[in-house]
Amino acid sequence: MITEPDSHLVSSFRAAIDDVHEVSRQIASLHAERARLVTVARAAGQALNPVDRSGEGPQWSAEAVARREFTTELASSENLSERAAYALIETSGELAETFVHTHRALYSGDISLRHAEIIVQYGSCLPDEKQLDFELRMLELAKKQPVHILRTRAGREAKAATMEDAVERHLHAAETRNTFVDSTDDDGMSVFGIRQPAVENEAIRDRVHRFTLALKAAGDPRTITQLHADVAADLLLNGHLSMPGAPAHAVRAHVYVTVPALSLLGFSDESAALEGYGPIDALTATRLTVNAPYFSRVLTDPTTGAVITAGITRYRPDPRMRELVDLIHVTCRFPGCTRVARDCDADHNVPFPQGETSITNLVPQCGPHHKVKHKTAWQFITRADGTMISISPSGHTRQHEPSPLAKPVPRRISFPDAPDNADPPARNWYRGTVDDGVPGSPVTGADEPPF
Repeated sequence: MITEPDSHLVSSFRAAIDDVHEVSRQIASLHAERARLVTVARAAGQALNPVDRSGEGPQWSAEAVARREFTTELASSENLSERAAYALIETSGELAETFVHTHRALYSGDISLRHAEIIVQYGSCLPDEKQLDFELRMLELAKKQPVHILRTRAGREAKAATMEDAVERHLHAAETRNTFVDSTDDDGMSVFGIRQPAVENEAIRDRVHRFTLALKAAGDPRTITQLHADVAADLLLNGHLSMPGAPAHAVRAHVYVTVPALSLLGFSDESAALEGYGPIDALTATRLTVNAPYFSRVLTDPTTGAVITAGITRYRPDPRMRELVDLIHVTCRFPGCTRVARDCDADHNVPFPQGETSITNLVPQCGPHHKVKHKTAWQFITRADGTMISISPSGHTRQHEPSPLAKPVPRRISFPDAPDNADPPARNWYRGTVDDGVPGSPVTGADEPPF
Protein backbone atom coordinates (compact mmCIF):
# COMPACT_ATOMS: atom_id res chain seq x y z
CA MET A 1 0.00 0.00 0.00
CA ILE A 2 1.34 3.41 -1.00
CA THR A 3 1.30 6.00 1.80
CA GLU A 4 0.79 9.59 0.71
CA PRO A 5 3.41 12.05 2.12
CA ASP A 6 2.47 14.50 4.84
CA SER A 7 0.71 17.56 3.40
CA HIS A 8 2.99 19.94 5.32
CA LEU A 9 6.07 18.32 3.77
CA VAL A 10 4.52 18.61 0.32
CA SER A 11 3.79 22.29 0.97
CA SER A 12 7.38 22.87 2.05
CA PHE A 13 8.66 21.13 -1.09
CA ARG A 14 6.36 23.25 -3.26
CA ALA A 15 7.45 26.46 -1.50
CA ALA A 16 11.12 25.61 -2.03
CA ILE A 17 10.52 25.06 -5.76
CA ASP A 18 8.62 28.36 -5.91
CA ASP A 19 11.58 30.14 -4.29
CA VAL A 20 13.96 28.75 -6.90
CA HIS A 21 11.59 29.89 -9.65
CA GLU A 22 11.33 33.39 -8.18
CA VAL A 23 15.11 33.78 -8.05
CA SER A 24 15.31 32.63 -11.69
CA ARG A 25 12.80 35.35 -12.64
CA GLN A 26 14.91 37.94 -10.83
CA ILE A 27 18.05 36.74 -12.62
CA ALA A 28 16.25 37.01 -15.99
CA SER A 29 15.17 40.54 -15.14
CA LEU A 30 18.76 41.47 -14.28
CA HIS A 31 19.93 40.03 -17.61
CA ALA A 32 17.41 42.29 -19.36
CA GLU A 33 18.68 45.31 -17.42
CA ARG A 34 22.26 44.38 -18.31
CA ALA A 35 21.30 44.26 -21.99
CA ARG A 36 19.84 47.76 -21.70
CA LEU A 37 22.93 49.07 -19.94
CA VAL A 38 25.22 47.50 -22.56
CA THR A 39 23.43 49.46 -25.30
CA VAL A 40 23.71 52.63 -23.18
CA ALA A 41 27.43 52.06 -22.73
CA ARG A 42 27.85 51.35 -26.44
CA ALA A 43 26.12 54.62 -27.33
CA ALA A 44 28.32 56.47 -24.83
CA GLY A 45 31.44 55.06 -26.45
CA GLN A 46 30.26 56.02 -29.93
CA ALA A 47 29.50 59.55 -28.72
CA LEU A 48 33.22 60.04 -28.05
CA ASN A 49 33.79 59.94 -31.86
CA PRO A 50 37.13 58.11 -31.50
CA VAL A 51 39.65 58.25 -34.34
CA ASP A 52 42.39 55.99 -35.63
CA ARG A 53 45.51 57.08 -33.73
CA SER A 54 48.03 55.15 -35.80
CA GLY A 55 48.51 57.91 -38.36
CA GLU A 56 49.73 55.43 -40.97
CA GLY A 57 48.48 52.62 -43.19
CA PRO A 58 44.79 51.94 -43.88
CA GLN A 59 42.75 54.02 -41.45
CA TRP A 60 39.88 52.62 -39.38
CA SER A 61 36.64 54.52 -39.47
CA ALA A 62 35.34 56.16 -36.29
CA GLU A 63 32.67 53.41 -36.11
CA ALA A 64 35.28 50.65 -36.38
CA VAL A 65 37.44 52.23 -33.70
CA ALA A 66 34.44 52.67 -31.37
CA ARG A 67 33.36 49.07 -31.92
CA ARG A 68 36.80 47.65 -31.17
CA GLU A 69 37.30 49.92 -28.15
CA PHE A 70 33.97 48.96 -26.62
CA THR A 71 34.36 45.23 -27.33
CA THR A 72 37.79 45.07 -25.73
CA GLU A 73 36.68 47.30 -22.85
CA LEU A 74 33.67 45.08 -22.08
CA ALA A 75 35.69 41.88 -22.44
CA SER A 76 38.30 43.20 -20.02
CA SER A 77 35.89 44.53 -17.41
CA GLU A 78 33.66 41.43 -17.45
CA ASN A 79 36.46 38.85 -17.80
CA LEU A 80 34.98 37.62 -21.09
CA SER A 81 36.59 36.51 -24.31
CA GLU A 82 36.28 39.12 -27.03
CA ARG A 83 34.04 36.73 -28.97
CA ALA A 84 31.69 36.43 -25.99
CA ALA A 85 31.75 40.20 -25.45
CA TYR A 86 30.89 40.83 -29.10
CA ALA A 87 27.99 38.34 -28.89
CA LEU A 88 26.69 40.11 -25.77
CA ILE A 89 26.86 43.48 -27.51
CA GLU A 90 25.06 42.25 -30.63
CA THR A 91 22.34 40.42 -28.67
CA SER A 92 21.79 43.44 -26.43
CA GLY A 93 21.44 45.70 -29.45
CA GLU A 94 18.93 43.39 -31.14
CA LEU A 95 16.86 43.17 -27.95
CA ALA A 96 16.80 46.95 -27.55
CA GLU A 97 16.10 47.85 -31.18
CA THR A 98 14.34 44.94 -32.93
CA PHE A 99 13.15 42.20 -30.59
CA VAL A 100 11.57 44.52 -28.03
CA HIS A 101 8.80 42.07 -27.06
CA THR A 102 11.45 39.50 -26.16
CA HIS A 103 13.29 42.13 -24.12
CA ARG A 104 10.10 42.90 -22.17
CA ALA A 105 9.47 39.21 -21.52
CA LEU A 106 13.03 38.90 -20.21
CA TYR A 107 12.47 41.91 -17.93
CA SER A 108 9.32 40.33 -16.51
CA GLY A 109 11.10 37.00 -15.96
CA ASP A 110 8.77 35.07 -18.28
CA ILE A 111 11.75 33.69 -20.23
CA SER A 112 15.43 33.10 -19.54
CA LEU A 113 18.43 34.75 -21.18
CA ARG A 114 19.07 31.61 -23.25
CA HIS A 115 15.51 31.72 -24.58
CA ALA A 116 16.01 35.35 -25.59
CA GLU A 117 19.38 34.61 -27.23
CA ILE A 118 17.85 31.86 -29.37
CA ILE A 119 14.98 34.08 -30.56
CA VAL A 120 17.48 36.79 -31.50
CA GLN A 121 19.88 34.31 -33.11
CA TYR A 122 17.35 32.83 -35.52
CA GLY A 123 15.08 35.84 -35.87
CA SER A 124 17.87 38.19 -36.92
CA CYS A 125 18.55 35.97 -39.96
CA LEU A 126 15.03 36.55 -41.33
CA PRO A 127 13.86 39.34 -43.62
CA ASP A 128 12.68 42.40 -41.70
CA GLU A 129 9.03 41.88 -42.60
CA LYS A 130 9.03 38.37 -41.08
CA GLN A 131 10.84 39.10 -37.83
CA LEU A 132 7.89 40.33 -35.76
CA ASP A 133 5.66 37.35 -36.58
CA PHE A 134 8.53 34.97 -35.86
CA GLU A 135 9.33 36.71 -32.57
CA LEU A 136 5.76 36.61 -31.26
CA ARG A 137 5.29 32.92 -32.12
CA MET A 138 8.62 31.88 -30.63
CA LEU A 139 7.99 34.02 -27.57
CA GLU A 140 4.79 32.13 -26.78
CA LEU A 141 6.70 28.86 -27.12
CA ALA A 142 9.60 30.13 -25.00
CA LYS A 143 7.25 30.85 -22.09
CA LYS A 144 6.22 27.18 -22.00
CA GLN A 145 9.14 25.11 -23.26
CA PRO A 146 12.78 24.53 -22.24
CA VAL A 147 15.66 25.96 -24.24
CA HIS A 148 16.53 22.87 -26.28
CA ILE A 149 12.98 22.49 -27.60
CA LEU A 150 12.80 26.20 -28.47
CA ARG A 151 16.11 25.94 -30.33
CA THR A 152 14.84 23.05 -32.47
CA ARG A 153 11.51 24.73 -33.23
CA ALA A 154 13.11 28.11 -33.93
CA GLY A 155 15.56 26.54 -36.36
CA ARG A 156 12.77 24.81 -38.24
CA GLU A 157 10.56 27.90 -38.26
CA ALA A 158 13.43 30.01 -39.58
CA LYS A 159 14.02 27.51 -42.39
CA ALA A 160 10.33 27.43 -43.26
CA ALA A 161 10.20 31.24 -43.38
CA THR A 162 12.89 31.35 -46.05
CA MET A 163 11.71 28.53 -48.31
CA GLU A 164 10.89 30.70 -51.34
CA ASP A 165 14.18 29.93 -53.08
CA ALA A 166 14.66 26.59 -51.35
CA VAL A 167 14.73 24.50 -54.55
CA GLU A 168 17.51 26.60 -56.08
CA ARG A 169 19.47 26.63 -52.82
CA HIS A 170 19.05 22.87 -52.40
CA LEU A 171 20.20 22.08 -55.95
CA HIS A 172 23.22 24.34 -55.51
CA ALA A 173 24.05 22.84 -52.10
CA ALA A 174 23.64 19.28 -53.42
CA GLU A 175 26.51 19.94 -55.83
CA THR A 176 28.82 20.37 -52.82
CA ARG A 177 28.08 16.89 -51.38
CA ASN A 178 31.19 15.13 -50.14
CA THR A 179 32.70 12.94 -47.47
CA PHE A 180 35.24 14.11 -44.94
CA VAL A 181 37.46 12.84 -42.15
CA ASP A 182 38.30 15.02 -39.15
CA SER A 183 41.48 13.68 -37.54
CA THR A 184 42.14 16.55 -35.15
CA ASP A 185 41.78 14.37 -32.04
CA ASP A 186 45.04 13.18 -30.51
CA ASP A 187 43.61 10.02 -28.94
CA GLY A 188 43.67 7.86 -32.06
CA MET A 189 40.04 8.71 -32.94
CA SER A 190 38.60 10.59 -35.91
CA VAL A 191 35.23 11.57 -37.37
CA PHE A 192 33.92 10.34 -40.73
CA GLY A 193 31.04 12.30 -42.19
CA ILE A 194 28.88 12.52 -45.29
CA ARG A 195 27.52 15.87 -46.46
CA GLN A 196 24.58 15.16 -48.75
CA PRO A 197 20.80 15.80 -48.98
CA ALA A 198 19.09 15.40 -45.60
CA VAL A 199 16.69 12.70 -46.84
CA GLU A 200 19.55 10.31 -47.60
CA ASN A 201 21.29 11.01 -44.31
CA GLU A 202 18.07 10.49 -42.35
CA ALA A 203 17.59 7.17 -44.17
CA ILE A 204 21.15 6.11 -43.28
CA ARG A 205 20.65 7.10 -39.64
CA ASP A 206 17.36 5.19 -39.46
CA ARG A 207 18.75 2.00 -41.02
CA VAL A 208 21.77 2.03 -38.69
CA HIS A 209 19.43 2.52 -35.72
CA ARG A 210 17.17 -0.37 -36.77
CA PHE A 211 20.18 -2.70 -37.02
CA THR A 212 21.30 -1.43 -33.61
CA LEU A 213 17.95 -2.21 -32.00
CA ALA A 214 17.97 -5.71 -33.51
CA LEU A 215 21.43 -6.38 -32.07
CA LYS A 216 20.41 -5.07 -28.64
CA ALA A 217 17.34 -7.30 -28.71
CA ALA A 218 19.68 -10.25 -29.42
CA GLY A 219 21.61 -9.46 -26.23
CA ASP A 220 24.57 -7.44 -27.55
CA PRO A 221 26.29 -5.84 -24.51
CA ARG A 222 27.47 -2.69 -26.32
CA THR A 223 25.73 0.63 -25.76
CA ILE A 224 23.42 2.16 -28.35
CA THR A 225 25.97 4.82 -29.31
CA GLN A 226 28.77 2.25 -29.63
CA LEU A 227 26.58 0.04 -31.80
CA HIS A 228 25.66 2.99 -34.03
CA ALA A 229 29.34 3.50 -34.83
CA ASP A 230 30.15 -0.21 -35.19
CA VAL A 231 27.12 -0.95 -37.40
CA ALA A 232 27.84 1.99 -39.71
CA ALA A 233 31.48 0.97 -40.09
CA ASP A 234 30.56 -2.70 -40.72
CA LEU A 235 28.03 -1.78 -43.40
CA LEU A 236 30.43 0.55 -45.19
CA LEU A 237 33.44 -1.78 -45.03
CA ASN A 238 31.69 -5.10 -45.77
CA GLY A 239 28.54 -4.11 -47.65
CA HIS A 240 26.42 -6.00 -45.13
CA LEU A 241 26.24 -6.54 -41.38
CA SER A 242 28.72 -9.32 -40.59
CA MET A 243 28.89 -9.13 -36.79
CA PRO A 244 27.44 -11.95 -34.63
CA GLY A 245 23.75 -11.59 -33.83
CA ALA A 246 22.97 -9.64 -37.01
CA PRO A 247 19.36 -10.15 -38.19
CA ALA A 248 19.00 -12.63 -41.03
CA HIS A 249 16.31 -10.59 -42.75
CA ALA A 250 16.87 -7.36 -44.60
CA VAL A 251 16.53 -4.17 -42.61
CA ARG A 252 14.97 -1.31 -44.52
CA ALA A 253 15.46 2.37 -43.81
CA HIS A 254 12.41 4.56 -43.28
CA VAL A 255 12.07 8.32 -43.48
CA TYR A 256 8.86 10.19 -42.78
CA VAL A 257 7.81 13.23 -44.75
CA THR A 258 4.75 15.35 -43.97
CA VAL A 259 3.35 17.17 -47.00
CA PRO A 260 0.29 19.47 -46.88
CA ALA A 261 -2.28 18.36 -49.45
CA LEU A 262 -3.03 22.00 -50.29
CA SER A 263 0.62 22.47 -51.25
CA LEU A 264 0.50 19.46 -53.56
CA LEU A 265 -2.64 20.88 -55.18
CA GLY A 266 -1.04 24.28 -55.63
CA PHE A 267 -3.32 26.14 -53.20
CA SER A 268 -0.69 26.75 -50.51
CA ASP A 269 3.06 27.43 -50.35
CA GLU A 270 3.48 25.73 -46.97
CA SER A 271 6.66 23.65 -46.94
CA ALA A 272 6.93 19.91 -46.34
CA ALA A 273 8.78 18.59 -43.28
CA LEU A 274 11.27 15.76 -42.92
CA GLU A 275 11.00 14.11 -39.51
CA GLY A 276 14.15 14.65 -37.50
CA TYR A 277 15.32 17.49 -39.74
CA GLY A 278 12.65 20.08 -40.47
CA PRO A 279 11.36 21.88 -43.59
CA ILE A 280 12.58 20.60 -46.96
CA ASP A 281 12.34 21.99 -50.46
CA ALA A 282 9.33 21.34 -52.70
CA LEU A 283 11.35 19.39 -55.29
CA THR A 284 12.48 16.75 -52.78
CA ALA A 285 9.00 16.54 -51.23
CA THR A 286 7.35 16.09 -54.63
CA ARG A 287 9.83 13.37 -55.63
CA LEU A 288 9.10 11.41 -52.47
CA THR A 289 5.34 11.90 -52.81
CA VAL A 290 5.19 10.74 -56.42
CA ASN A 291 6.96 7.49 -55.51
CA ALA A 292 5.25 7.03 -52.15
CA PRO A 293 4.37 3.41 -51.32
CA TYR A 294 1.37 4.57 -49.27
CA PHE A 295 -0.34 7.61 -47.79
CA SER A 296 -1.65 8.17 -44.27
CA ARG A 297 -4.52 10.66 -44.15
CA VAL A 298 -4.53 12.78 -41.00
CA LEU A 299 -7.09 15.51 -40.35
CA THR A 300 -5.99 18.62 -38.49
CA ASP A 301 -7.93 21.37 -36.78
CA PRO A 302 -7.99 24.28 -39.25
CA THR A 303 -7.70 26.81 -36.42
CA THR A 304 -4.87 25.34 -34.34
CA GLY A 305 -3.22 22.86 -36.70
CA ALA A 306 -3.47 20.13 -34.03
CA VAL A 307 -4.37 16.58 -35.02
CA ILE A 308 -8.00 15.58 -34.44
CA THR A 309 -8.01 12.12 -36.03
CA ALA A 310 -9.38 9.34 -33.81
CA GLY A 311 -8.44 5.66 -33.95
CA ILE A 312 -9.93 2.27 -33.25
CA THR A 313 -10.03 0.74 -29.78
CA ARG A 314 -8.10 -2.43 -28.87
CA TYR A 315 -5.52 -3.52 -26.34
CA ARG A 316 -2.54 -3.61 -28.71
CA PRO A 317 -2.31 -0.88 -31.36
CA ASP A 318 -1.79 -2.11 -34.89
CA PRO A 319 1.23 -0.74 -36.81
CA ARG A 320 -0.83 1.98 -38.50
CA MET A 321 -2.28 3.25 -35.20
CA ARG A 322 1.17 3.26 -33.62
CA GLU A 323 2.50 5.13 -36.64
CA LEU A 324 -0.17 7.79 -36.27
CA VAL A 325 0.54 8.13 -32.53
CA ASP A 326 4.22 8.72 -33.35
CA LEU A 327 3.33 11.20 -36.08
CA ILE A 328 0.96 13.17 -33.84
CA HIS A 329 3.32 13.50 -30.86
CA VAL A 330 6.72 13.46 -32.63
CA THR A 331 8.66 13.02 -29.36
CA CYS A 332 8.28 11.61 -25.85
CA ARG A 333 5.52 13.59 -24.13
CA PHE A 334 7.29 13.88 -20.78
CA PRO A 335 7.93 17.61 -20.21
CA GLY A 336 11.17 18.66 -21.87
CA CYS A 337 12.06 15.27 -23.42
CA THR A 338 13.01 15.16 -27.10
CA ARG A 339 13.44 11.40 -27.62
CA VAL A 340 11.96 10.50 -31.01
CA ALA A 341 8.48 9.00 -30.62
CA ARG A 342 9.18 5.86 -32.64
CA ASP A 343 11.92 4.94 -30.14
CA CYS A 344 9.51 5.25 -27.19
CA ASP A 345 6.92 3.02 -25.53
CA ALA A 346 3.25 3.50 -26.45
CA ASP A 347 1.86 4.37 -23.03
CA HIS A 348 -1.80 4.36 -22.02
CA ASN A 349 -2.46 7.69 -20.32
CA VAL A 350 -5.46 6.14 -18.61
CA PRO A 351 -4.30 2.57 -17.78
CA PHE A 352 -5.94 -0.28 -19.68
CA PRO A 353 -8.67 -1.50 -19.37
CA GLN A 354 -10.12 1.64 -17.78
CA GLY A 355 -8.63 3.57 -20.68
CA GLU A 356 -9.10 2.45 -24.24
CA THR A 357 -6.31 1.73 -26.69
CA SER A 358 -6.86 4.62 -29.06
CA ILE A 359 -4.98 7.49 -30.61
CA THR A 360 -6.41 9.87 -28.02
CA ASN A 361 -5.25 7.72 -25.07
CA LEU A 362 -1.84 6.56 -26.34
CA VAL A 363 1.21 8.78 -25.96
CA PRO A 364 4.92 8.06 -26.51
CA GLN A 365 6.97 7.76 -23.33
CA CYS A 366 10.68 6.96 -23.56
CA GLY A 367 11.92 4.13 -21.34
CA PRO A 368 13.39 6.27 -18.52
CA HIS A 369 10.43 8.65 -18.35
CA HIS A 370 7.94 5.79 -18.64
CA LYS A 371 9.47 4.41 -15.45
CA VAL A 372 9.36 7.86 -13.85
CA LYS A 373 5.64 8.08 -14.59
CA HIS A 374 4.87 4.74 -12.95
CA LYS A 375 7.38 4.81 -10.09
CA THR A 376 7.09 8.42 -8.89
CA ALA A 377 4.36 10.89 -7.97
CA TRP A 378 4.21 12.48 -11.44
CA GLN A 379 0.67 12.45 -12.90
CA PHE A 380 -0.55 13.18 -16.42
CA ILE A 381 -3.95 13.96 -17.89
CA THR A 382 -4.54 14.22 -21.64
CA ARG A 383 -7.51 16.16 -22.96
CA ALA A 384 -9.41 15.31 -26.12
CA ASP A 385 -7.63 18.09 -28.05
CA GLY A 386 -4.20 16.61 -27.24
CA THR A 387 -3.34 19.08 -24.50
CA MET A 388 -1.47 17.38 -21.66
CA ILE A 389 -1.73 18.43 -18.03
CA SER A 390 1.22 17.41 -15.85
CA ILE A 391 1.15 17.42 -12.06
CA SER A 392 4.64 17.32 -10.57
CA PRO A 393 5.56 15.70 -7.23
CA SER A 394 5.54 19.15 -5.60
CA GLY A 395 1.97 19.69 -6.79
CA HIS A 396 2.72 22.17 -9.58
CA THR A 397 0.30 21.85 -12.48
CA ARG A 398 1.47 22.77 -15.97
CA GLN A 399 -0.24 22.65 -19.35
CA HIS A 400 1.60 21.32 -22.41
CA GLU A 401 0.06 22.10 -25.78
CA PRO A 402 0.40 19.49 -28.54
CA SER A 403 2.81 20.35 -31.33
CA PRO A 404 0.71 21.42 -34.34
CA LEU A 405 1.24 19.06 -37.24
CA ALA A 406 0.04 21.73 -39.66
CA LYS A 407 -0.06 25.47 -39.76
CA PRO A 408 -3.55 26.89 -39.15
CA VAL A 409 -5.51 27.30 -42.37
CA PRO A 410 -5.89 30.95 -43.47
CA ARG A 411 -9.38 32.37 -43.03
CA ARG A 412 -9.94 32.47 -46.76
CA ILE A 413 -8.29 30.41 -49.48
CA SER A 414 -9.41 30.80 -53.08
CA PHE A 415 -10.25 27.64 -54.97
CA PRO A 416 -10.99 27.72 -58.70
CA ASP A 417 -14.66 27.16 -59.63
CA ALA A 418 -15.73 27.12 -55.98
CA PRO A 419 -18.47 29.29 -54.46
CA ASP A 420 -17.35 32.10 -52.17
CA ASN A 421 -18.77 30.41 -49.09
CA ALA A 422 -17.20 27.02 -49.78
CA ASP A 423 -15.00 25.65 -47.05
CA PRO A 424 -11.47 24.60 -47.98
CA PRO A 425 -10.93 20.83 -48.28
CA ALA A 426 -9.59 18.88 -45.32
CA ARG A 427 -5.81 18.61 -45.16
CA ASN A 428 -4.27 15.29 -46.07
CA TRP A 429 -0.80 14.34 -44.93
CA TYR A 430 1.74 11.84 -46.17
CA ARG A 431 4.31 9.73 -44.45
CA GLY A 432 6.44 7.71 -46.82
CA THR A 433 9.42 5.38 -46.49
CA VAL A 434 12.80 5.39 -48.18
CA ASP A 435 15.14 2.43 -48.56
CA ASP A 436 18.73 3.66 -48.95
CA GLY A 437 17.40 6.86 -50.50
CA VAL A 438 14.93 5.03 -52.76
CA PRO A 439 11.21 4.91 -51.85
CA GLY A 440 10.26 1.49 -50.52
CA SER A 441 7.45 -0.36 -48.79
CA PRO A 442 5.90 0.58 -45.43
CA VAL A 443 6.67 -1.03 -42.10
CA THR A 444 4.85 -4.34 -41.70
CA GLY A 445 6.28 -5.69 -38.47
CA ALA A 446 4.21 -5.43 -35.28
CA ASP A 447 5.41 -3.28 -32.44
CA GLU A 448 6.11 -4.54 -28.97
CA PRO A 449 3.07 -4.54 -26.66
CA PRO A 450 2.45 -1.14 -25.09
CA PHE A 451 2.61 -0.58 -21.36
